[in-house]
Amino acid sequence: MRQYWNTRLSAIADITDLPDKRLINAYKAGYIYTLIIRDDVNGEKQLHVGENGYDTMFDHDTIGIVSTLLTIGDFTYAKDYLSTLPAQLQYDDAKWKYSWPYALYMQRTGDKDFVRSRFETIKKNTHTIETDRIDGGKGIIKQTDAIDSRGYWTIDNWSALTGLTTYRYLATALGETDEAAWAKAEYDDLLKVATDRIDQTMQHYGLDYIPISMVEPNETGPRKDPRDANWASMFLFGRWAWDSYLFGAEQTGTMIDKIDATYTHGFDRRKDISDSIYNFGGYPHGYFSSAYNAGYGSSALRGEQYRDLGIKAYQYMIDKAMSDPFGWWEGVDYPSTSSPWDIDHARGGGGSNQHMWGQSTATKVLFDSLIAEKSDGALIIGRGVPNEWLRTGQKIGLDRYPVQNGGRVGYQLKTAGKAVLIQFSGDVSDVAAYSVELPALRDNIVNVSVNGAVVDQKAGTVRVPAGTKNLTIVLRHTV
Repeated sequence: MRQYWNTRLSAIADITDLPDKRLINAYKAGYIYTLIIRDDVNGEKQLHVGENGYDTMFDHDTIGIVSTLLTIGDFTYAKDYLSTLPAQLQYDDAKWKYSWPYALYMQRTGDKDFVRSRFETIKKNTHTIETDRIDGGKGIIKQTDAIDSRGYWTIDNWSALTGLTTYRYLATALGETDEAAWAKAEYDDLLKVATDRIDQTMQHYGLDYIPISMVEPNETGPRKDPRDANWASMFLFGRWAWDSYLFGAEQTGTMIDKIDATYTHGFDRRKDISDSIYNFGGYPHGYFSSAYNAGYGSSALRGEQYRDLGIKAYQYMIDKAMSDPFGWWEGVDYPSTSSPWDIDHARGGGGSNQHMWGQSTATKVLFDSLIAEKSDGALIIGRGVPNEWLRTGQKIGLDRYPVQNGGRVGYQLKTAGKAVLIQFSGDVSDVAAYSVELPALRDNIVNVSVNGAVVDQKAGTVRVPAGTKNLTIVLRHTV
């Protein structure tokens, strides 16, 4: 069995070294659980969410699971998964984000022929964004049950913006110029309308954070209980802040500018009921935590203050919220001394365990924190790496990460005193550039070893050209 699963794992990106090696075991276990739970039904390979409770396909769940598999390079059954991808079995946002996994697939494989064969279905689902906007297609997205309560949810507008971004990417690549133009115009209009509505709500109620509802504060809506993790729902399920950014979306206004402030507000509301900012709350609100906990840190990668949030929330899940080895319920019960383990852990929960959509969001934010590809072929390195991982003797290593045109790359990072040494490996010719964005670099760079490197001290970024094999960054201060 060990040999079988190691062979299956050899198809995906490999994190070879981390200061916290539990995270390596966690994502590998999550991948194996995903394949065990997958069912073949009437010749279709269906990515089910769980066994106990959720032994079926849920539309936005499946889209999220497939997107993670493509992000980490599992293309073995990619066409099968995409061909049977559901849209609006349960939730509207599955239609709006339908283009997202196709964009990931085409970006990494270059397989335009397959995407073209599915383009009419992608087009049909994406165009529902226009008809699902209120006020005759000119307003924000309609009321939905996106977070299991009725409302005008921010997550829905973010999901639509994400779908338009990735649809435009596909249409442009396929030469569908009219569709690309439509997607841009629809995106620009929805972004303006949604930003104006959020601004109006924030100004009317005196808010300094992005509310989960387009029309009311978190404190008065149906998800007002601070134990309810839906206060960060758009930061994970909407996908706009980080994943649309990776696909080149133009992002301006309050919904980007207030990311850090919104995390801060949520943490402040929970300070009397949580032992850590790295626990976002339960789902639904009666639970202690959730399988989505790490994933809620995804949008923090687009901010500044909390960029290591995804990794640290994943560590919190391992420390406090497991109910079996690297297994989490959708809604995690409070830790109990009567747990069958020898430490306080959740005895049970709600939904399912394993919960593969939740696990997939943790896997994705872990990889995105270490390495992420933009649609222009540039690789972002280390944007969510905790500062303490850059102390002398610590190492980070990756291999087989999928990039454009079917390439696979990796890197080894280690620190010696004030020197951060990075060695890039694999198909480096398939990388347009490397942008090293470790949080520890902000206002902390003395010099770099590569001629032609572009250094931004304030942002803490070092961009080096294609073909770079070795990079040394000397820091002003150790971390």
